[in-house]
Amino acid sequence: MPIDPAKIARALGYPYERPVGSYLFSGGVDEPLPPNIDFKDRIPVLASGSNGAPAQLKRKFGEGSETAIPVTAAKLHDICCSYSAHYAGYGAIAATLCHAPGAVSDVHITWLNEAELKRMHETEAIGVNYDYARLDNLRLLCERRGEIATAFAYISRRGCLLIDGKPVLLKALS
Repeated sequence: MPIDPAKIARALGYPYERPVGSYLFSGGVDEPLPPNIDFKDRIPVLASGSNGAPAQLKRKFGEGSETAIPVTAAKLHDICCSYSAHYAGYGAIAATLCHAPGAVSDVHITWLNEAELKRMHETEAIGVNYDYARLDNLRLLCERRGEIATAFAYISRRGCLLIDGKPVLLKALS
C-alpha cells in the first residue's frame, strides 16, 4: 500500500496553524471577528487542540456560507493543553486538557450554536476517546468576553500523555 504524503502531512501538522487573536470562521475561511458579533445562544467550547485552527474547522464544517463560528482567543489559568494518550484516527497524537497549577495557556474558544455543537460532537469520538464536559470555576480570560467561569471541553478518556510522570505539552498552545 503506497504512503499518502497528504495524510502524513496532516498527522504531522497537528494541531495546525491558527490566528493569534480572535476570528470568525465563515465560508471555510477565517476573517476578522466583527466587533458587534452576537454570542447569544452560543456555547463556549475550549479548543485544546486542532479545533481552534481554521483548517480543522474547514474539515469538520466545510465551506458552506451557512456556517459562521466566532472563535475567540483566551488565556486559561491552571490548565494546560497537552497531548492525549491516544492517536486520532488520522494518525496525529490528539490533545486534551490537563490540570496544571500555575500554568497559563493560550487557547481559543469556539462559540457553537446547537447545530454546530451537534456536528462537532460527531467528529470527537465521544464515549470512545473523549467525554464532553462542563468545566466550572475556570480562570478563563476571553479576549472579547472578559472573564468566563464556565465553558465546555472535550476531555480525553485516556488521560494526558506522560513522560517521566509529567504531561507532554502542546508547545504551540501552552
